[in-house]
Amino acid sequence: MELFEQSDNVNELYKALATAQSMLGRADKDGKNPHYRSRYATLTSVIEAVRPVFAEHGLSIQQHPHFDDGMVSLTTVIGHASGQWTRSVASVPIGKKADSHAFGSCVSYLRRYSLASVACLVQDDDDGNQVAHIQQRRQPAAPAQPAAKPLDYDELARQVTSHDVTYEELFAWCDAHGRGDPARYNRGRQQQLLAWLSKGGANTVQQWAIDNALAGGEG
Repeated sequence: MELFEQSDNVNELYKALATAQSMLGRADKDGKNPHYRSRYATLTSVIEAVRPVFAEHGLSIQQHPHFDDGMVSLTTVIGHASGQWTRSVASVPIGKKADSHAFGSCVSYLRRYSLASVACLVQDDDDGNQVAHIQQRRQPAAPAQPAAKPLDYDELARQVTSHDVTYEELFAWCDAHGRGDPARYNRGRQQQLLAWLSKGGANTVQQWAIDNALAGGEG
């Protein structure tokens, strides 16, 4: 059987479908998926949304399940009072637990999605939103932005002197305390040092420079 077939003439059928689809509303989200914490339109909700409108326009619905080689398939037939028709086939694997419950679940799943697809029914379904959300979470993280370049000597010295400390005084204090040359720090460490100066560190450096000078230059 082909996945999609239709009668030789479909003009009356498609005219009725177009009119019916223009009158279809949305299927209520009356089911809950505890695994994904989402809501979805059940088979009952889909049928109740489609069947009355289709019947009003001479359209009938038939869905025939069948099973073969681990696959559950469903043929959905949309017929018209004129005798014109279309039919399509959808399939899903039954899974490892190939029992009657698994078969029934597959059939219900296929009936719901096949009918909604054929009728072009809006299900307002959270299942797809959940999948999109999961895929988004699995996207690789954006590449890290390159680290900012360290301040060069002139700029660093200018910012140091804005705290009433000369660069030479700061360098001497850092060197005496085993902290190396601030001009060789990375940008983050330089910013931390400047923040420390603004929060009282400048007074510490100034007092150390005075004490060191009074002591004859000893650290």
